[in-house]
Amino acid sequence: MPATLTVGLAQFAPIKGNISENLAQHVRLIEQAAKEQVRLLVFPELSLTGYEPELAKDLALEYTSEPLCILHDLAKKHSMTILAGTPLYVKNNKPELALAIISPDAPTRHYSKMHLYGIENSFFSPGNQQTMLTINSISIGLAVCADITHPEHVQHMVDDGADCYLASVLISEQGYSAESKLLSEYARHHNIIVGMANFVGHSGPYSCAGNSTFWGKNGNILTQASKPQPAVITTTISK
Repeated sequence: MPATLTVGLAQFAPIKGNISENLAQHVRLIEQAAKEQVRLLVFPELSLTGYEPELAKDLALEYTSEPLCILHDLAKKHSMTILAGTPLYVKNNKPELALAIISPDAPTRHYSKMHLYGIENSFFSPGNQQTMLTINSISIGLAVCADITHPEHVQHMVDDGADCYLASVLISEQGYSAESKLLSEYARHHNIIVGMANFVGHSGPYSCAGNSTFWGKNGNILTQASKPQPAVITTTISK
């Protein structure tokens, strides 16, 4: 039998700097995803805090911080790997712009955005290592927002055997057309599933585009969330 993995993308409107309220939204969307048998759920960039780089130092978490422990309990409860965005203290003076990887059967780890954008350089330390997950024999390459604008980022993942490429993003209404076209082209060119989880509403200075999407190997849309609404969309990847 082929290996399969049901993957979900979560989108919602974050509340500026309010980790407890944003966490509550994570919990609701995780419970919704669990009903759909999702085994890997991806949230947008900085999903626990909203996109607020200037607040990152004060809001940054550690692996043992309560919000990540709550998400780890949910990961175990639902046998689901959860990817949540947060400023994360790792080892530098500035936090990293991280995607916490919260697995049901392993300690929390993370992937940190390698290609910081604009003012992010003032508030974050860049990551220096690409990260790939393997779940049910499916290999998943991870990206955070501006990583996707560097073709070599996805190319390295494909060279390492990625079956899909999943991006945790904040894409504005203004930027959506160009960046969705780019992700569609990656799917077609590399013959892989591509997905991106985006915010709705406002975060930082941006009006967020929503429209979280999975693209199939031909570059066409497999499934897409509506623009203004909180949602979980899913697809099943086979190998």
